[in-house]
Amino acid sequence: MPQSNDAIGSKRRAIIIAIVICVSLTSLAAGLIWRQWVTDSQASAQHIDHLRQFENHWEALNTDLVRVDDWTGKIVLLNFWGSWCPPCIAEMPLLDKFNAQRDELQIVGIVVDEVEAAKQFLQKNNISFPSLMLNQNIVTNLLQTFENKDLVLPYSVAFDQNGKRLMTHAGPLELQDLQDLVE
Repeated sequence: MPQSNDAIGSKRRAIIIAIVICVSLTSLAAGLIWRQWVTDSQASAQHIDHLRQFENHWEALNTDLVRVDDWTGKIVLLNFWGSWCPPCIAEMPLLDKFNAQRDELQIVGIVVDEVEAAKQFLQKNNISFPSLMLNQNIVTNLLQTFENKDLVLPYSVAFDQNGKRLMTHAGPLELQDLQDLVE
């Protein structure tokens, strides 16, 4: 016996409702997983150990190979910079001089530039603190993880002697900023 149009319509509505519920639940689950991943990523970025996952991906442009363990017990200032960035260029001599004068501090450059341009800049300006080149997608993700959503340069992230993140700073650092960091 053939089904009536009302019965067929009811089955179709039930199937559509079931599909909508399944899609909604899947979207909700994906959103919760994404939120947890972002929260975990931000929490891990609160400590310098977050950088360990990138050690095999960076190239030191002006020093020997460096590792996170090289900075144990020191205040670490990550400075994201590019040779095409006038405020970055302006702060580099101050950063290099301050780094050389303070044993309790390690400044580490994270390059947002082309390899050759960065190497030439470092050599021409005799910058001695390590500057690391990573895949630029990784650098962009690091900047965003460290709360630099607009990708402003220069951008600095400081960690205390125990590796806990102290502060972030958008724009060029001044001498007083560096002095406050080590005091």
